[in-house]
Amino acid sequence: MDKEVVIQVQNLSKKYKLYDNPVDRLKESINPFGKKYHKEFYAIQDLDFTINTGEMIGIIGKNGSGKSTLLKMLTGVLTPTTGQMNINGRISALLELGAGFNPDFTGMENIYFYGTIMGYTKEDMDSKMDEILDFADIGEFIHQPVKMYSSGMFVRLAFSVAIAIEPEILIIDEALAVGDLRFQQKAIRKMKALMHKSRAILFVSHDMRSIRTFCSRVLWLSDGKLFKSGNPKEIVRMYEDYMIHDILPDGENDTVTVTPIKQQLVKSHRAHAVGDSFDNHELVWDDLSNYNSLGGIKAQFEEMAVCFPEGENIDELEGNEQITIYAKLAVHTALETPLIGFGIFNDKGMPMVHFNTETIPYKKQQFLANSEICIKYQLQLPNLRNGAYFISIGLDDGEMGCHTVVHRVNDCYCFKVNRQDYFSNQHGNIIVENAGIYIV
Repeated sequence: MDKEVVIQVQNLSKKYKLYDNPVDRLKESINPFGKKYHKEFYAIQDLDFTINTGEMIGIIGKNGSGKSTLLKMLTGVLTPTTGQMNINGRISALLELGAGFNPDFTGMENIYFYGTIMGYTKEDMDSKMDEILDFADIGEFIHQPVKMYSSGMFVRLAFSVAIAIEPEILIIDEALAVGDLRFQQKAIRKMKALMHKSRAILFVSHDMRSIRTFCSRVLWLSDGKLFKSGNPKEIVRMYEDYMIHDILPDGENDTVTVTPIKQQLVKSHRAHAVGDSFDNHELVWDDLSNYNSLGGIKAQFEEMAVCFPEGENIDELEGNEQITIYAKLAVHTALETPLIGFGIFNDKGMPMVHFNTETIPYKKQQFLANSEICIKYQLQLPNLRNGAYFISIGLDDGEMGCHTVVHRVNDCYCFKVNRQDYFSNQHGNIIVENAGIYIV
């Protein structure tokens, strides 16, 4: 059964007229020949996307890319210049927290005032009052004018009121960054609960960890257009590379897809040709051109192999084995200060292990043009939780903090940890006795 469409946007655009001088607006309005004195600026241009029931969509992009403009059009704050929006459900938005609050009203009066704006009766707000006051946790200040509140108290109350009205469609713009750390954790737990009740959630944030954790799909906006969309882990990784190194992936309006884990395991470990031998190991090399990568002009990783202890099953690792990573690198242009890095990530894209030639013992050397290099590194895996893990490899040029991307290959090797006894003796035994917990 197909999922119901909650939001459908077609050819959506928002155009502004920019004038060099205020008087130019008047000149244009009275000019009998229709002379234009303005320049056209598209905050959003020809945007198309569909959101289905049960999806949580992350919207990312640098400042000025059109994120806030899009949300304001979806919530009715702004009127589109062209295009259509079909929205099936009641929207609640956490955009500018506290918008609609009267500074001279007390916190209690503003709760009822906000409810009235949202179409709720006094009785409706009375039924939610205990929940709002408990969540905001501002004590007796609830009876004081909000103009007396600290910034933290103000946003806590505003957030508490906004989420108390459980919407069918929830739109969030950086709302998880409000308050102190303790309140942020409480807000995150509340957001997780709302995810199971709302028909759809749109989440705008510069916090890429939250985007990876919460979202099922990501839309990347650039200059008011949809640049890429797809799996959060892949899109976020490309976006972070772009923001750090200013290297934009090729192609516009591309949809990034990810091969399911089971297929990746088959692809990574059964579909290779057996090649060279190193350290008495006959290695199975993987062609890295099959994977999502960034760069590759000055140098390019061509093949990769991972060697586990003899007899280990790739699907039943304990998570603490010693592994050896091999990679073949073709260098096209000489690199003065090559910086090689490896990373092991979980299925949410969170780093479990990350190291490079600046953080490990390594004799620095130049890479000559038109050379072939084989890289080898051994490491002991940490005690990992059960699940799938991905190895990524990268090459930069320069010192840490001042380097450029040469070539990076993401998720080019996958393995699974399936521990039979999760609590290893290395961590001790946990004994519950007389309502106490003891670590021995």
